Amino acid sequence: MDENTKSLIKKLERSVFAGNRAAAAEELGKIRDPDSVPALLKALEDSSSKVRVASSEALGEINDLCSISGLTKLLEDNETSVKKTAIIALGKIGTPEAVSGIVKGFDDPDKFIKKESVKSLMRIGSPEAVSGLTEVFNHSDISLKKISIIALGKINTYEAACGLIKALEDPDNTVKQQAVDTLGKRGKP
Repeated sequence: MDENTKSLIKKLERSVFAGNRAAAAEELGKIRDPDSVPALLKALEDSSSKVRVASSEALGEINDLCSISGLTKLLEDNETSVKKTAIIALGKIGTPEAVSGIVKGFDDPDKFIKKESVKSLMRIGSPEAVSGLTEVFNHSDISLKKISIIALGKINTYEAACGLIKALEDPDNTVKQQAVDTLGKRGKP
């Protein structure tokens, strides 16, 4: 570990000012040194939401699998900005384990968290992400189902097409129509 990383970790762990701790976390994310992951994980429990957000962003940039559990735990945070950043970071990691964490965002009462979960899964685009997007069809939120259908339409895989076909079974006619429209656009530029 180089001296700059050590200095930033020390600032993250010891500064009495939340702004300084958040700035240190941001810098650690830019450096992307895996040695900083333990300190950033600990910072996810900081009393300041600003520090939790910066630490989540840094962990997403470092892209270390050890971060998944801590980031998933943040989905229980009271602050929307913290939850949203955790979902984005999990989306950058993109493993099946990260997808499982992102899917937990569908149960959040905040529609922005749900939407961010869909966007992250769409960016990942893996079969596991497609599976996560189709889980939305078990929820009652019609607008969430519709944006999941749109997201599935942007993932050009067989699994995504199967998910769109599953949406045709939804009891809501507007959801079915969205699936028909999206299936009709597949393969067109």
